[in-house]
Amino acid sequence: LLSDEQMRHFLAYGYVKLKTQLPTSFHRSVYERTEEVFAKEGNPGNNLLPRVPQVHKVFDDPVIRGALASVLGHDYVMHSHRHPHISPAGGQGGGWHKDSYWGYRKVRCHRTRWAMIFYYPQDVTTENGPTGVIPGTHYYDTPVARDDESLHQMVCGEAGTATLVHFDLWHRAYPNTSDANRYMMKFQFT
Repeated sequence: LLSDEQMRHFLAYGYVKLKTQLPTSFHRSVYERTEEVFAKEGNPGNNLLPRVPQVHKVFDDPVIRGALASVLGHDYVMHSHRHPHISPAGGQGGGWHKDSYWGYRKVRCHRTRWAMIFYYPQDVTTENGPTGVIPGTHYYDTPVARDDESLHQMVCGEAGTATLVHFDLWHRAYPNTSDANRYMMKFQFT
């Protein structure tokens, strides 16, 4: 389970970084397979798990299972929507946003009913298009502090980093100034 400090961070800021216990070679194989799928078939979207089945192991990792159970309860379920996001080499990134509830009324709730895991199969640096978050904005409906860069946080880490994110947190992709694609695999849980 999350430590008290990790739980406080998640509640206050809307996210917490995690590190899977899987070896670097595992994440490298996920990255290589993802590159292959994107090159041959395009973005698999909700078909991510059948196309890159080893990603299942990320969600069997005790660190990830414990974090999800800490915020959603032990009976959490993985939602059927998932999406691998590519930040292509030289890409411009994206704008600040909150994810939608796929056709449902936009019910925002301070109590965590939905959460996301952002999984990165490669090292994420400030150069290759990290995910940006605005800490604490899961408590706001409007993008407060969107223009105050001093409040923005870039989520960086080595291959195998996963970020547990409150569903209502404002986030974006930063530009990728590197010469390699950066992948972030988004999964939803309730």
